[in-house]
Amino acid sequence: MKKRILIVDDERPIVNTLKELLEWEGYDVDGAGDGVECIYKVKRNAYDTIIMNLKMPKLDGANTLERLNVFAPLIPVIMTSSCLSKEEGEKLVEMGALSHFDKPLDMQTLLVEIEKALEEHERRLGLFGSNLT
Repeated sequence: MKKRILIVDDERPIVNTLKELLEWEGYDVDGAGDGVECIYKVKRNAYDTIIMNLKMPKLDGANTLERLNVFAPLIPVIMTSSCLSKEEGEKLVEMGALSHFDKPLDMQTLLVEIEKALEEHERRLGLFGSNLT
């Protein structure tokens, strides 16, 4: 069964490009344009990992991460931003993000991080059971 990834970014070309590249790598990929849409989709679908931009309208990545930690704590989240300071990145990890990357994204590095996130998802499922997603 293909692993499912949700890409959350208000820049639709980034979502479309990542979707195409990750589907070519064999993943099942879905997109969301902001945190509100992300939460809507996560409540209705099962995902193995989420790649999410920090700066977005309506509901930014940090606030979305906080909400995901409440109702979908087993899904690892990889955060991205075009202007992320070291302190902001560390804060996101403290908040529960698995990792963080600056844009533009290096695909090889991102693919390695996705594999780590998928392994972490399996580990979390093994520890806590699948009833938490």
